[in-house]
Amino acid sequence: MNPDPNFDINDFIERSAKRGSGFEAGGPPSMEQFLEMLDNVKDMSEAEKDELKKDLIMRALRASQMNEGGGDPTKLVAGPREYMVFACMIFLLVAVFALFGYKLYKSLMEKEQKRLQKQQMKAQKKKK
Repeated sequence: MNPDPNFDINDFIERSAKRGSGFEAGGPPSMEQFLEMLDNVKDMSEAEKDELKKDLIMRALRASQMNEGGGDPTKLVAGPREYMVFACMIFLLVAVFALFGYKLYKSLMEKEQKRLQKQQMKAQKKKK
């Protein structure tokens, strides 16, 4: 499908808002409207829908707690899943550095051993 070169996204949004898409003044949908739209999605399994609903509700609760506490409502709030992903990434980064550090240490020690063996062989040849 080729996109229409004369298509104007701003015009499309204005026409959608005038038609009455159910959103207040063209803004984002309310939580109830969003959950209702989520129920109507056919490509998602019920388990995926339930998990997404739980995640959205938790985010909405954290955002409302921040609003009550005088926090910045535009600031993103990290949940346990985000912290777990962050911790895993840090762990992998440290593991990669440790692996390369170990390989470098092992290589340097082998070179040192070979150098010492060479010196001992030279010393033995001089004695003979």
